[in-house]
Amino acid sequence: MLDSVAKDDDLYIHAIKLTCSIEPQKEDLGRIIELVKKGKFNQNDLRAFAYGGTLKHLSPEDVITFCEDIIGLGTDGIFPALEVLFMYTFQDDEKFKLCRNEFQRILEIPGILCELEPTSTRDAHHFEESVNRLLNYEEMNNEFAINISKEIVRAFTQEKFMVGLISDLEPVIRILLSKYRDVTWHIFSDALLSDDRSSYVDTLFRPDNSAKYYSEGVLSELSEDFLIQWCNENIEKAPVILAELVPLFIKDDETHSFHPIAKSLIYTFGNRPDVQSAIDSNMWSFLSFGSRTPYYEKQIEAIEKLETDNNPKLSMWCAKMIKELNERIDYEKGREEERKIGIR
Repeated sequence: MLDSVAKDDDLYIHAIKLTCSIEPQKEDLGRIIELVKKGKFNQNDLRAFAYGGTLKHLSPEDVITFCEDIIGLGTDGIFPALEVLFMYTFQDDEKFKLCRNEFQRILEIPGILCELEPTSTRDAHHFEESVNRLLNYEEMNNEFAINISKEIVRAFTQEKFMVGLISDLEPVIRILLSKYRDVTWHIFSDALLSDDRSSYVDTLFRPDNSAKYYSEGVLSELSEDFLIQWCNENIEKAPVILAELVPLFIKDDETHSFHPIAKSLIYTFGNRPDVQSAIDSNMWSFLSFGSRTPYYEKQIEAIEKLETDNNPKLSMWCAKMIKELNERIDYEKGREEERKIGIR
């Protein structure tokens, strides 16, 4: 019956729905692939096979073949294939184990992140979860970690700014830095130290600061000793880069202090004007709603905790920052008074 439907110019539009309603066999999936090749359907239409347990009766080998056929239709088939494989192995460790190599093959397709950006959040979720599952598998996979790191750098080293991917990639980068640091950090380090003006790799490492909370950012996955060593090995550029990207503050109980990484950076390189300037820029980069006064007060609290008695240059810089923050507090209070009386 399905052969007749597929060949009928009026009925072929029902072929995918009918195939999903039965327990399709390998030849049934091949029939649908042929219809896509003829332009009767597109690759996204094949996402229907991911749901309803349509393929659960098939062997991993048959599903892998189907996914390979989907990808063979062109780059638009990458994420439909990943979705089919993702749902086939969902909450099934044994199937995932048998399909692990196919997951890796799909996720290592060159340019996959460039295909991901304009697609749905569902695709981003499948990408993130699949990568994390491979990275966290019981066996270390250094080769995959290296290839994913290179793909991330490639995607963020082009004219098109992939801003939509930053939050999706954060969990991936955290694993790459925490579990695979020794084989991946040099890839990100080279990108951060590069003079390539088309690179936006640094945006992946910036903490998401707001006036209400402090984000530690992905660099918190690395120890302060490791990052200070990186700075010493790249003494000209790295301290400034780290000052721009480091999470600056943390909250302990009800008090605020400099983050351990920021504190180590300040004590080690805080005498340098370029590092001071980068930290200043980092401090003023935050989102706020309403009065900024509480945020400035938290910054002053953290600065006052720094031990600067034996470092005159650092002491002068801290005094300068506190003075500027107090001036901003006075300005904010003035604006608030003006709003109260209706001037603003």
